[in-house]
Amino acid sequence: MPLSAQSRFVQRVEWESEPNAMEYKVEIELLELDLPDEGDGGLTSEEEASGADEESETQAEEGTEEGEQGEEETATNTEPETIQKNHYFTTTETFIEFSYEPGRYRYRVYAYDFLGRETSVSNWQNFEIIRALEPKVTVRDKVEVEKGSKENLVIPVDLDFVTSESVVVLVDPETNEEIEGVIEDDPDYPGEKVVVFPPVKKPDYKIKITNPGGLTTETDLLDIAFIKKPYVRKNINIQLGGGTFFSFGESFFTVYNQAVINPIINFKISYLPFGSEKNWFGFEVGAQGTNVNYENSLLNVNLPTEFFELSFLYQYYFIQDVLGLNVKLGAAMGFTQELITINSVDLETVCYTYPGGLAGLYLIWYPWEYFSLELGAECLALYFSGSLTVVVSPVLNMGFRL
Repeated sequence: MPLSAQSRFVQRVEWESEPNAMEYKVEIELLELDLPDEGDGGLTSEEEASGADEESETQAEEGTEEGEQGEEETATNTEPETIQKNHYFTTTETFIEFSYEPGRYRYRVYAYDFLGRETSVSNWQNFEIIRALEPKVTVRDKVEVEKGSKENLVIPVDLDFVTSESVVVLVDPETNEEIEGVIEDDPDYPGEKVVVFPPVKKPDYKIKITNPGGLTTETDLLDIAFIKKPYVRKNINIQLGGGTFFSFGESFFTVYNQAVINPIINFKISYLPFGSEKNWFGFEVGAQGTNVNYENSLLNVNLPTEFFELSFLYQYYFIQDVLGLNVKLGAAMGFTQELITINSVDLETVCYTYPGGLAGLYLIWYPWEYFSLELGAECLALYFSGSLTVVVSPVLNMGFRL
């Protein structure tokens, strides 16, 4: 069993009671001392042991059965000859406490009945007393925490004389409240350590580390800096708007178009991942929807139409992040349903699909960081039934950017 040893530290061994036992004798044998740099060390007397005022932790380890009662064996290293190899305790309890120097030991317990006769003797149990050392901790780097973050507080530290059983806590010096943490390997610097705690909202704490032997150390008051993490804009724009369109060329748009102004709805998403400062490059996908209608006393024609677009986009800022120009070139695909009613009789619906290309020019304004306004026009050249139809659509869009 590893035990902690230092001046005035108490070690303790326990055993199960023996039926009909009135008294116990415990034999402790020194196997090897962990000598300090100075001093003889060795066993202390029972009187000295009873005066110790510290506690220690223990872990049991099965020993061997070798050795006889009262027998003294030679230690495995060279200690001063005055050191006692075997020490005996007599007690009516099922435990003893003592204060020994660091080293390796073993013990066994003899049970005696009310007549003073030996009734049993246990196997030897090995134990080790380790030197109690004061832990040392130094904060290795500045501690910064993002405001409102729900992530754990990670503090890089240099540690000495700290074991896996050491307890680390954050201490609030005002209330003495303690927040328990853990010691982990630093993921960014192999061989280094960090202490990890739950999220905190105050900057003033101390780190306290306590070793298994009870020795404790604290850092100076930490200065945790709460910072606002700079927002990294992704250059994603989402916009919705409307306008009108004008068509040119021989197509059903011109044949059936009676309106002076044809409304159009516009939706698009752009992404500009490449570039810096005033020049940015990326992509845009969009869709437009409209309806051309023609009607007389006998005939009613509806042409619901959608245009889908995929473009390369270039953005130039006249004023950084405030005012810019968008230029785009790309491909388009048109879809039109022809719904014809003659004398209140609906004819079979006919669907048309036709490809084309597009070019667009927009002035874009960001009056606030995340809000955008865009004014401009697009020109679509659509190939339909062996001829080109040109559609020009000025629009006003508004939206937000991420």
